[in-house]
Amino acid sequence: MMDLPAYRDRFRDRVYDYLCAGYISCVNIFYTFDGINGSTDTETIVDIVNLKIRPNIPN
Repeated sequence: MMDLPAYRDRFRDRVYDYLCAGYISCVNIFYTFDGINGSTDTETIVDIVNLKIRPNIPN
């Protein structure tokens, strides 16, 4: 949907709000995007969880 200007503008505004609230991309907030055909690359999401999130969860 990033090809739709209104959607892209709302996304940009949300990212700005997150930054102002102290969120840092790839540290404490992660963004995912659909492929051109509407698909989601779940392998990439699993990799992010395993590499970035799971190691920071206390046992």
